[in-house]
Amino acid sequence: MNPRTTAILALVAAALGAFVWFYQVRGGERRAEAAENAKRLFPELEADAVTAMEFVSSGGQEVRLERREGVWFLTEPLEFPADENTVSGMASALSQIASEGTIEEPQAAEVYGLGEGAVGVRFETAEGAHTLRLGGKTPVDYNTYAGVDDDPTVYTVPSYRAGSFERPLLDLRERRVLRFDREAAERIDARWPGGRVVLEKRDESWHLTSPLETDADAQTVDDLLANLTFLRADGFVDDPDPGDESGFEEPAFELSVWTRAGEDAELAESRLVIGAAMPGAVRRVRGAEASLYQVASERINDFERRVAAYRFRTLGDFPAADAVSVEIEFPAMPDAARIVATLGEGGWVSEPEVLAPGKLARMVTELSRLRADDIEADSMGERELAALGLAPPRVRLQAFAEAPEAGGEAERLAAVELGNFDTTRGILARVPDSPIVYRLDFALAEHLPVGPDALRNRFLSMDAPADRPDPRADTPRELDLPLE
Repeated sequence: MNPRTTAILALVAAALGAFVWFYQVRGGERRAEAAENAKRLFPELEADAVTAMEFVSSGGQEVRLERREGVWFLTEPLEFPADENTVSGMASALSQIASEGTIEEPQAAEVYGLGEGAVGVRFETAEGAHTLRLGGKTPVDYNTYAGVDDDPTVYTVPSYRAGSFERPLLDLRERRVLRFDREAAERIDARWPGGRVVLEKRDESWHLTSPLETDADAQTVDDLLANLTFLRADGFVDDPDPGDESGFEEPAFELSVWTRAGEDAELAESRLVIGAAMPGAVRRVRGAEASLYQVASERINDFERRVAAYRFRTLGDFPAADAVSVEIEFPAMPDAARIVATLGEGGWVSEPEVLAPGKLARMVTELSRLRADDIEADSMGERELAALGLAPPRVRLQAFAEAPEAGGEAERLAAVELGNFDTTRGILARVPDSPIVYRLDFALAEHLPVGPDALRNRFLSMDAPADRPDPRADTPRELDLPLE
C-alpha cells in the first residue's frame, strides 16, 4: 500500500477514535450528568450551601437546625449539638432530590397531600430560602408527590429521598457522650468504688503512674478509649433538676481524659461520670453537655474496674510467622521430658513425640499473642512458687526464630512457664526472669499443653509414622505420668 495512503488512513482512524471518545464516551457521560441535573428540584443547590433547615420531626416537634462555622446545631426545640452525619445527609438529600416525573395536568394540591399542612422542609442559603413540600405516596413506583415553593407543579420523587426528612428528634441530636480525638489522648484518670488508676502516655506508650509505677496494658487502654469514643446516649434528661441527680452520690465509674490538639496547645479535659443503675435498666451519665445522657446499664461492663486490668499483662508478642522452632519441656518430671518441634517445608514436625501439626501451629499462634487475664502476685518466695507448681514449673514453652545465617543462637521469641490450674481461676503462669505471677484464661488449656496428660490427650498425632509407637496403644510411656 502507498505510504501516503497508509498515513491518511491512520489519521482518519485517529480522528474517528477521538470522536468516539470525546463525543460518544465522555460526551455521553456529560449529557447523562446534565440530564440528571436538569431533573433536580433545586438544580443549583450544593449541600454545603445549606445554612439552616426547618421541619417537623416524626414525633411532632418543630425543629430548626443551623450551620455555624461548618458545624450543625439544633436551635429548636432546644439548643444542642446536632448529629453531623444525619444532618449533613439531609442537606445532601435536598441538593440531590430529583423528579422521577411530572403530573401534566394536576388536580387540587390536596389530592396529592400537598395542600395546607403538608409535610415540608424549609431551608436557607446565602441566596435566600426555599421550601420542599412532600405529600402522599404514588399508587405505583414507590414514589412520593412533591412540590417546590409556591409552584403548583406536582413532581414525583423517590420515596427513599423523601424519607430522609422523617426523623425523630433523638436522631438529630449529637448522641456521643464524649467528643475527643483518642489519638491525641495523653493522660487518663479513671475511678470506681474501691479503685483508681492514673495513666500517662510517654514516647507513644502508655504507663501506669498510680497506684503504682509500671507499664500499662496497651490493649486495655485502647479498648477504654474506643469505648469512650463510641458511647452513645439512648435518651436525654434535659434541664435536670436536683431529683435527677440521684445515682451520682456514689458513681459507678468516673473518668477524665486529657487531649492535646497540637504541640503548643493546652491540655483539654473531657469528663465522664456514670451514675448508679436506675429503674428500667438505664444509667444516667454526665458528659459533654449540661443535659444528662441515658445509656443502657450493661454499658458499664465496657469499662474495666480492676487495677490489674490496666497493668502490662503480655506474656508473648511476636509475629507468629517468625517462629520456626518450639520447645515443650516438663521440668517437674523425673527425667525432665522435652519435645522439640520445627517448621519445615511440609509444616510442623516434632520429636521424640509426634504432635499434630495443626495443634502446633495453633500453639504458636497463642504464644504470639499471649495475655494474662489477671495478676496473682507481684512476687512470691520459692516455697510459695513450689506450692503453685511454678518452682519447678509443670510446663515450659519456648518459641524461637530462625538462627542467623552467620551462625550463633536463634532469637527466643517467647518463653512462658505454666503451673497449677483449675477451671474456675485459670492457669498460673510466669515469664522467666520476672517475679510476677499471672493467671491465664483456662480456655487456653485447649491450645497450650498444661501437663503431660493434657499433651497426650489433646496434642499427640493420631497418624504416627510406622517406625514410632501408636500413641493410642496401651503400652506405658514416659508421658503417661499423671498430674499431682
